[in-house]
Amino acid sequence: MKTTNKLKSALLDNDTTTKAYQVKIDLGNGRWAELNFSEKVWAQAEYNRIKVSSIYCDNWVKTITLEEIEQ
Repeated sequence: MKTTNKLKSALLDNDTTTKAYQVKIDLGNGRWAELNFSEKVWAQAEYNRIKVSSIYCDNWVKTITLEEIEQ
């Protein structure tokens, strides 16, 4: 009988990397902002709030992105 789930060795498994969530905002004319969050729900909420309003720090938002990064 063949098993379908293979377990990684404790030596090969790398759980030391932490994930962060980054909201990048391009305000045009070389101006930008980056917001870093430890929780995905916080980053998603802030991304949605800024995207809907299209304004950040009294400036129009040119583009906005949400990315998952490893630290």
